[in-house]
Amino acid sequence: MSRRSSTLTAWYLRARSTGPWVSSPPVPSVLRPLLRDERSWRRTVLAIAVLALLVRLAIAAVTGGGNDLKIYYAFASLAADGDNPFDPPAGFEFPERLSDNLPGEYVLFAGLLRVVDSPDTLRVLFAFADAGVVLLIGMLYPRPIVWRAAFVVFYAFNPLVLGSWTATAEDKTIVFGMFAAMLLGLELRRSTLTWGAAAIVGVLKGLSLFFAPFLAWETWRERGLRVATFFVAGFGVVMFLGHLPWWPDAFGVYGQRGDHIDFREPAHASFTQLLDRAGLYDPVLVKIGVPLMLGAAFGAYLLRWIDVREGVVLASLATLILQPDHAYTRALLAALPFLLLIRLSPQRWAVLWAVSSVAAVGVYLQQERDSLGGYGSLAHVFVSNAFLVLVLAYYARDKWAARGPVSGPALARAPAS
Repeated sequence: MSRRSSTLTAWYLRARSTGPWVSSPPVPSVLRPLLRDERSWRRTVLAIAVLALLVRLAIAAVTGGGNDLKIYYAFASLAADGDNPFDPPAGFEFPERLSDNLPGEYVLFAGLLRVVDSPDTLRVLFAFADAGVVLLIGMLYPRPIVWRAAFVVFYAFNPLVLGSWTATAEDKTIVFGMFAAMLLGLELRRSTLTWGAAAIVGVLKGLSLFFAPFLAWETWRERGLRVATFFVAGFGVVMFLGHLPWWPDAFGVYGQRGDHIDFREPAHASFTQLLDRAGLYDPVLVKIGVPLMLGAAFGAYLLRWIDVREGVVLASLATLILQPDHAYTRALLAALPFLLLIRLSPQRWAVLWAVSSVAAVGVYLQQERDSLGGYGSLAHVFVSNAFLVLVLAYYARDKWAARGPVSGPALARAPAS
């Protein structure tokens, strides 16, 4: 084993047992045998992952999955039958403008549908993706066992997560899993893991195009120009190959996504509803606001006010919160990565559980029972984004207290590799 590998291993094991950037809640005596050491914890986290999978499959069996699932299935079925999902036939059940997913995702979905042609096939995929997140964070993240336990239990069984991405079936489970893997790669300074996860997110959803500059700059800063050029070029090749199916129609996706901004009034749980109700909304605000937020995040990163992980998470946030079709499912995707950055004390976990549970009940009543103002109301905007606002408040408080990168200690001790 090389000296650098030995140093990294020692740092990694030390980080998994202690670290000034995290807080571990006290452990009740009944749980101590399960969290005593890594060997005991591995068995425990495997059981949590299996239980999380079973819970999701049970929910899938008794819920419809929502409108997004119908859209995934309809267009992916075209691809599975050998047709072009970006050019649906006349009389198709959904308008062409809703075929706004990237070809990589349709290839994945179509391949699974050729095995078992059912919307439930996609729901099983999403359930396994969530179980994978539990295993990834539970087994590999450089945090104390108790921190990992608190996180995976929250992700596995929290009603907001289950309601937003399981009862309402969403591909965002896969996106968050790759996001967590990318942040892990950044924390451990493993460039292959970082860029590999970013490439998967890029091929499936295109989201990583917005934070690739952060990854490129960080790789150049830590590994040099030659290595950075290699990874950027590799990322570009993967993105190009991911767009080859149904060439060149697949590139119309980006125009359709732009049309969402130009032609859609703020709806769902969009923050821009607040401007719209006051008569102040204009699509230009989104077209200008998103680049400004991305530029501000990149500038803060260059000035070392934030570290690269914070930059990536803030860039993802910038692409989501101003969209006129921002929904509670996207609010969760924007919020969860911050849990990998902020300090999580027992008191904070209690508040996170309380706010997310109340929000889950509120969203259910608004969407399924048309109460509390109903889906798409201003009340729905506040309920759907309550958890996101809470984690942003915690992040801002930690930044103010630290006057520097929230997660700086973790990155400062990890040697590049």
